[in-house]
This record gives sequence, structure tokens and C-alpha cells, in this order.
Amino acid sequence: MGMGRRRSKKFKIPKTSKKNRLPTIRHPVKEHKRRINGKTVTVKHHYRGEGERPPVYRRPRMIKKATITNRQFLYGDFDKDKTRNIDDLRPYDSKEKGSAEEILLSDEIQNLENYRESFEGTTEEMAKDFEKKGYMIKHRVKTPYSIMNKLRRKYLDSVQDIGGVLILVDTKDQAKKASKYVESKYNIIDKDDYYKTPKQGYEAIHFNVIFKDNIHEIQIKTKDDFKKHLAWHLAYKKGEFTG
Repeated sequence: MGMGRRRSKKFKIPKTSKKNRLPTIRHPVKEHKRRINGKTVTVKHHYRGEGERPPVYRRPRMIKKATITNRQFLYGDFDKDKTRNIDDLRPYDSKEKGSAEEILLSDEIQNLENYRESFEGTTEEMAKDFEKKGYMIKHRVKTPYSIMNKLRRKYLDSVQDIGGVLILVDTKDQAKKASKYVESKYNIIDKDDYYKTPKQGYEAIHFNVIFKDNIHEIQIKTKDDFKKHLAWHLAYKKGEFTG
């Protein structure tokens, strides 16, 4: 019968008062030179006595570099739900389907890139023509990022319907009354009364007004006209109506 290992009783450290407590022993700091990744590094540690080995340096875990390009991130489909990452509300969750917005940002960027690419051949052809004449030539086609930046700086202020308010009323008389209130309240830049002159069956009153240094659009419609326009808008988006 083999002898089992004897278990020692747990030793409890008796509680002592601050007066009787032993002082904390601070061991001297020793430095060691180590070769890490082709470089000599000084490693410090607390030395407790002769014969003690310096601590082993453990190399930190390296994070694997991602190999995804920005185009793959924009146009890829991480969760395989047939919605591109840039349009996906949750690009890593296949259970959450559907795009974040009605207008797909991936299509807008793709259209911008296609338009930009149409200049590559013609720009190079023009540059070669001048080179043949002996001129020193440098040519370029703006990147999509640079194009978007210029569009924002030069033309964003000209868009007058970024902020908009829609007023819904029951009758055309109420629409005229609301129109008079808008004219008395705000600084009017432009007004279109499509109740007086309907545009392809569309009826409403449109204003562009200045409010706190920003241009806003105000539309006034009857509830029936709003329903008609909404049905037309959905049909247009689906390609069922092209008029």
C-alpha cells in the first residue's frame, strides 16, 4: 500500500495591528540586457537574492494584420445578406437585414467612380498630344475623395432643401392660410404655388426661406395630395412610373 501525500493544514496569518506589523521589504532593482527582435533592450526586475534567475521575457501576442482593402470594406458583404457593407445597417449581423437608407451609398460612390474613370483616357490623350509638341506635361485625374471634397466646398451651400418642413392641412383654403403665415414669419427666397399652376398633376406650395442663417424648404400640402404624391414617389423608385 503506497503512502499518500500528507496534506498540510492551512496556515492562517494572524491579524496584527499597524504597530506590530513588519515593514514591507523592497528588493533592489536589477537591470539585464536582452536581445529582442534584433535590438538590445534593458529589462528591469526586483532582485531577491543571489542565484535567482532574471525573469523570462515573454513576447507579446501579435495581432494579425487585416488584409481587407477599403474597396472590399465598402463593397463587400461580411454577413452574406446581399447588402453591401456601406449600405448595411449591421454589416456583421446576418439576422438584421435591410439597408440603412433608401438611397444606396454604394451606388452613389460607384457612379462617381465611373464618371471619374471616363476622364482617365481623355486626360492622358490630351497630355500626350502636348508632349509631342515638346511641352513638359504633368496630368492627373482627381480621386473620388478629392471630388467629394470639392463638391462639398463649392456646391453644398447651393442645395436649398437639406432641411425641410412639411405642413399637412385638410383643404386648399387651409393651405392658403398656412402660406400667408409662412410669408409673414420668415424671410422668403423663393415661392412656387403649384395649386395655381399644377406641374404634371402635382399640387402643393413650396417655399425656400432663411432661418438662423440656413436655407430651409417648407412645403404645404393637403393630406390627400400627400398620399397621392407618396404613391407616385414609391412607384417612381420601383421603376413603375417614368413620367
